[in-house]
Amino acid sequence: MNKIILSLNGIGNVKAAKKGLAKVLLEAIRSGYTEGVETLLSSQVDIDWVSDIGYSVVVEAVKAGSLPVLKLLLARCGFSVDRQYSCKMTALYHSVHCNKEDIITYLLDNNASVNLADMFGCSSLMLAVEGSDPECVEQLLKAGGDPKSQNFAGTSILRAAILRGHPEIVELLLKAGADANQADRQGPLLHLAVFSQTPRIMHLLIDYGAHIHIRDDMQKTALHKAVENGSFRCGKHLLELGLDPNVKDRDEYSPLLHSLCILGHTYWRESPSSAKIAEEQRELRRLLLCHNADPRERVFTWQLDTAHAYRVRFNAAAHRFLFCNVNANSRYKTKNQISISYLVLVLCFGSKEAALDLMKCGCPKDFVGKALSLSLFPPSITEDEVFMSELQAFISSVPRLLHLACWKIHRCLGYPLREKCEELALPTFLKEIVKMEVSYSDFL
Repeated sequence: MNKIILSLNGIGNVKAAKKGLAKVLLEAIRSGYTEGVETLLSSQVDIDWVSDIGYSVVVEAVKAGSLPVLKLLLARCGFSVDRQYSCKMTALYHSVHCNKEDIITYLLDNNASVNLADMFGCSSLMLAVEGSDPECVEQLLKAGGDPKSQNFAGTSILRAAILRGHPEIVELLLKAGADANQADRQGPLLHLAVFSQTPRIMHLLIDYGAHIHIRDDMQKTALHKAVENGSFRCGKHLLELGLDPNVKDRDEYSPLLHSLCILGHTYWRESPSSAKIAEEQRELRRLLLCHNADPRERVFTWQLDTAHAYRVRFNAAAHRFLFCNVNANSRYKTKNQISISYLVLVLCFGSKEAALDLMKCGCPKDFVGKALSLSLFPPSITEDEVFMSELQAFISSVPRLLHLACWKIHRCLGYPLREKCEELALPTFLKEIVKMEVSYSDFL
């Protein structure tokens, strides 16, 4: 080593000599040769020299995992343990990135700051979370890591842990004081846990105070997210906690309507995992109906037009009837707006299972006969004789005269009369007729 130093010092070009010494120092650091590093530091070597990829001598020692060399460099060169190198990354940041446990312990014992961030706002703690290393996360939290910090993109540390799907790290952050309701640019954390289909993380967030009724920018609840991704276990737990199954988002979609509209999405039908998705959606739809999701709601043209942006499938007759000559973009329920029941909607999609589920739950029968005459349903519905017999029996389960009486009462007294029913001095059987949702289109 001394001969190499002497030969390099003998070069006339001082700049070339220093560069040569720096390269020798780099190789000594990478090989963990402590005596050679100490000898080179006694010469005129440039301690601020960086490698071709921007790494300083301290960073190279960290990446090499040589703790004795790192101690020597920090002691002899006077570098601070919190000195930020390329891209504002500290020695602790690099040691976490390389998973060097002994170096992490040494730097923390020497009061290295855990919360210093790189040029992207990512701290050593966030890096450990993204690396899914619970032991390192716990060590950094005990050293004063901030569990509520965010990077410059607005992503919180807790969100990063949920994205990695690591319940143990999520629990560590929550115990250290992370806010389960912390708002960032990407929406509520509870929605992310539900959409990621991680029930254990969802339970942890709720146990640490996450509000189950919280909504995102689209006014969707966590139950909407469970329906979107077919997360049956998350949806079941949310319903058991008392989340309203009839709550609506900005487009007035209830979770039940959303689950029904998914039946017509092309991406859902063409997905390789469509069988699993279908099973989850079926169980979740039945679960919603069992928890008093209202099957008597109606869907308007502008809502179907919103769903159509997601490639909802209608046949030509249904598309012409629903969207032609109608202001589909209007959000107002004017007389030009067409509304259909959930039953007619799923029949237009060709979903017999969903139709049978709705028929068992007392959905309205209006317009089904008219839709059949207009050929709004696909052949998979109309050509199934067994299903058509069940559908005809369902339609005719209430006598025609009772339908007609219901419509006449509504026409004479005002429609709808659900809210005014109790105020009217009518016999009990007439009040029950008034509560029925029947339109005159059944008799055309």
